Amino acid sequence: MLYRVIVTSLHLLAVVMCRFILTSHTQIGELCVLLLCVTPCTADTENPRPRSIYVPEAAAVYEDYEYYQDGDIIIGGVFTVNNFLKGAYYDYVMVSRLTLIMYCLNPQPHFYKDLLTFFFAIDEINKNPTMLPNITLGYHVYDSCRESRKAIKNTLQLLSGPGKMVPNYSCRERKKILGFIGDQSSATTTSIAQILALYRYVQISYGATSPSLKDRRVFPTLFRMLRNDFVIYSKLAQMLKYFGWTWIGIIRSGDDSGSEEYMVLREVMNLYKICISFKLEVVGRTSMLRDLDKRAHSIKKGSVNVIVICGTLFDFDTDFVHFIRDYVEDRTIVLSPVWAANVVLIGKHPEMFNCSLSLGAKSTSIAELQNFVDEFQPHKKPDDKLLEDLWMMEFGCSSVDKRKNLLFESLYKRSLHECNGTERISDIQHFFHGGNAHQVYLAVYSMAAALHDMLGFMKTSGSHLSEFNHQKLHRYIQASYYFSENTSHQYFNEDGEFVTQYVIQNHLLVNKTILTNDVGLFEQSTSREQSIFINASLIKWKNYQRKVRLTRTYIV
Repeated sequence: MLYRVIVTSLHLLAVVMCRFILTSHTQIGELCVLLLCVTPCTADTENPRPRSIYVPEAAAVYEDYEYYQDGDIIIGGVFTVNNFLKGAYYDYVMVSRLTLIMYCLNPQPHFYKDLLTFFFAIDEINKNPTMLPNITLGYHVYDSCRESRKAIKNTLQLLSGPGKMVPNYSCRERKKILGFIGDQSSATTTSIAQILALYRYVQISYGATSPSLKDRRVFPTLFRMLRNDFVIYSKLAQMLKYFGWTWIGIIRSGDDSGSEEYMVLREVMNLYKICISFKLEVVGRTSMLRDLDKRAHSIKKGSVNVIVICGTLFDFDTDFVHFIRDYVEDRTIVLSPVWAANVVLIGKHPEMFNCSLSLGAKSTSIAELQNFVDEFQPHKKPDDKLLEDLWMMEFGCSSVDKRKNLLFESLYKRSLHECNGTERISDIQHFFHGGNAHQVYLAVYSMAAALHDMLGFMKTSGSHLSEFNHQKLHRYIQASYYFSENTSHQYFNEDGEFVTQYVIQNHLLVNKTILTNDVGLFEQSTSREQSIFINASLIKWKNYQRKVRLTRTYIV
């Protein structure tokens, strides 16, 4: 009896703590789902719970965006396609009882392309008779909607398997889960990694850049397709010094990601003796206009030639765009790899980003990807809810679900119409530009190649697939090298980061469309200081008077 009292008290305490935490915006709230899952349970048959006691439950998600394909070995995936998660109360049963429903909103075409690249890579590997002979890869994937708590829930579901989630228990029977691909942001990737590290599952992020993730003691099986922010901003600082820019401004998002990146950026700028003239924050979709207004005169009259944008991707609100347009019209904007990949956002404000420069990981086009994705149309893939949402967003096509149409028009304040079915995914502007498709493609192949090597070793030792141990896979990924025709060998370094070449790009406004040209590159090296090569004749400047006159083509 005493035991039941203690257990019940602990459970209620955990629930109360979670209810408080979930209302805040701290990172501690991300652990709440775990806390609720591991608290002891008691049978309700003997002493039913009084109706007066309210125990908060996880808010229902209107659409979870789940994708599953069977296979001998399963790759789990948590991708960002929708841009954010929003909660709203809805009288679901029409009895005046409001239920909190979470909606994933604003799907991005180039993010959806990342997901399709994941499907394409697995399909390509399964058709390759030499890659994994007699073994088929399957997948189980969710959209995190760029929300850490949803990413945690999705990860627990992936570990549990299809069906009802049972924490710390796998329902996959004989099916083995190989590892996980995802996520894009550092925040969601960290949340996932905190769980997967406990089970020693390999995780390959295709977009996270937080320096904290390189700690191998905390994240021993986490790998990333991009270098960390310190390395990236060191390259960016070298580029600024190359152009002679030692006095810059910074615009950053007002969230944790923006704060962390700003701290790294400030540290790097100090190392390279580059001064920061001003810093502006954008909190969510609401800009800090009052703060900007106070310093408007000094910003406009100042000698700042370049403005660096960092932090979480956010869509500039209209007021903010109009307000700062005058202050950036003759200044060069410099973008990090995460920002440079968002061609949709750049395309929405082409005049502002015209003649901007960015730093990005070198990538190549993926053969046959366009033919693969063109098969994705709502009438061909009726179960693909993200595809249906994308058709509603991009083409205004109504769904066969009338209730969903009403919900869409209410949430987005846009009308829908019946489409003729001739729309194609390639009709979406910038669909094949930007995003992290190349990183996703390499991530899947990295995992498959490591499995290939591991199974080869098991075969020589007389082991069978049933004896496959996912906890050893990270050793084979760490030891792998990758070669391509256009670059030297690529590999994961001791921090679990993919070492590849970085290029400098110039974004140009041509016929109301932003085009991107490669104008320089960094020599591939493991050292902090690297040679930088730039073809100055290719660069188009926003203000000819501020054009940088170069007397050399490289520095060390």
